[in-house]
Amino acid sequence: MPSKPEYRDVDDYIGQQVPAAQSLLARMRRTIHEQVPVATESIKWGQPFFTANGQRASIAAYKAHVSLLLSRDIPVELVARISAAGYSSGQKRLNIRFDQEVPAELLIKLLTMEFTESD
Repeated sequence: MPSKPEYRDVDDYIGQQVPAAQSLLARMRRTIHEQVPVATESIKWGQPFFTANGQRASIAAYKAHVSLLLSRDIPVELVARISAAGYSSGQKRLNIRFDQEVPAELLIKLLTMEFTESD
């Protein structure tokens, strides 16, 4: 099994991804910092992590999409909105295909849920 590349920092991670992923990841990173200015970023488990208020989220590139991964479950009603907008999601993630735009409104809602709303 090939080993994962090691990344120095988030810039290095984004820079080593395919061009289609780079722009999406950069936009997601920018939005995270705009919405959660106190978030600190680091590389953990081979991908960018953002931590604030005791919560964490990460972004990652895959073969044909990028993902926002959360530490909290996405509420069912928000999963329905994500699906209706043409994106896929899982219990704790939003997937964005390379041919899609970053869904700013949904991303902001997920970040608000993750970093500011209480359980």
